[in-house]
Amino acid sequence: MIHLVAEIKAYPNNIEQVTALLTGLLEPTREEEGCCQYELFLDEQIEGLFMFQEIWASQEALEKHLQSPHIVHFISALEENDWVEYSHIRPIKFVG
Repeated sequence: MIHLVAEIKAYPNNIEQVTALLTGLLEPTREEEGCCQYELFLDEQIEGLFMFQEIWASQEALEKHLQSPHIVHFISALEENDWVEYSHIRPIKFVG
């Protein structure tokens, strides 16, 4: 199992656009083979900070996800528009 946290920090003026992009990833990703959990959160204290909590059955499933049409579209949209301050993915380890 692969556990991840993905953070996307939207600029304050672009929260609406980023919200639309991110929520558009939910259903197609949850339907992918090997997706065990894919939940989107919005930080209540840091404006514009979104976090995905993800669990994938294998590295192969995660790699397929990263090449999926909806993720490719998402990355393209971020590259074409200056909507986010940063985005990064961190592997996490389940402790208990």
